[in-house]
Amino acid sequence: LLTFITFPMMLGLVVVAKPFVLALFGEQWTGVIPLIQILSFVGLTQTVCNPAGWIYLSQGRMDWFFWSGVGNSTVIVASIVIGVCFGSVQCVAISYLLGNLLITIPWISISGRLVEMSVFEVWRTVRGNLFCAGGMALIVWGVAQILPTGFNPMFALATQVILGLGSFIGISWLFSLSALKEFVEHAAAIIADSRKRKVAQVPMVSKS
Repeated sequence: LLTFITFPMMLGLVVVAKPFVLALFGEQWTGVIPLIQILSFVGLTQTVCNPAGWIYLSQGRMDWFFWSGVGNSTVIVASIVIGVCFGSVQCVAISYLLGNLLITIPWISISGRLVEMSVFEVWRTVRGNLFCAGGMALIVWGVAQILPTGFNPMFALATQVILGLGSFIGISWLFSLSALKEFVEHAAAIIADSRKRKVAQVPMVSKS
């Protein structure tokens, strides 16, 4: 469910980074566009890795969590230092991305041993979300190529976001993505629970 939400958000941000920056911050911030695109890919890896901490906690293995965290932090800090040595912010972002990619499989593998979960099982679970998000990103990118030059950035952003949301839901439904069904069920349960709470909070009016 996490990747069902974050994968299209991250890949969508890669595609709409330019109108996003122009619409919200202005032309003086165009230099951050490639940084947003690079760090969006970092978001993909972190979405998959971060829940591993819940496994360590639930299994009472905070010692594994600590030492895995030390190893991961060492790799990340080293990647940032290497990026700095190349002398540009973009190099730091790229190096940071490579560092996150480097720790992804070990991080999942080590935590997965506690619950007999392999890296392949994780991949098999999230690949549908990734492919559907990738298809959505391609559609949005294609539409961006045919938008007229000088098109208002705010309208371009709104157009691409609405198109991206619609196309992702459509592709997910077309391929019967299990996460879509789970998402709808969870959303319905939350709405139903919210309505029950509101009804429970309504004071009873006594009749004289």
